[in-house]
Amino acid sequence: MRLNRSTILTNPSNNSTRSTEIYARKHKSDRLLVVVDASVQFKQIAQLDDSLTVTARIESMGRARMVFLQQVCRKDVLLCEGCFVVACLDSQTRKPTAITESLRNKLNPDTNSS
Repeated sequence: MRLNRSTILTNPSNNSTRSTEIYARKHKSDRLLVVVDASVQFKQIAQLDDSLTVTARIESMGRARMVFLQQVCRKDVLLCEGCFVVACLDSQTRKPTAITESLRNKLNPDTNSS
């Protein structure tokens, strides 16, 4: 599943849910992934020509939510880190619903090796 800006940044409690509805119809999905909480800690500044490494990993995955941790580094220096909580919602009711097994397998391929 490819996540785009409109899918990730739309909060289901506000009036800008149209983009998530369009995404769900376009991809024939009955699920929406929305950021419900985000925090960022800036440690040091980056310069325009800096070569940066951005990493992301799943910290935890529950029945209907995931926590992503991201870091931005310049060589071995941590410049910024963030935590993003993403909820899986039913595209019609906007209520939390289980993350599909297909998405779990795509995001956590280690669980497939049995």
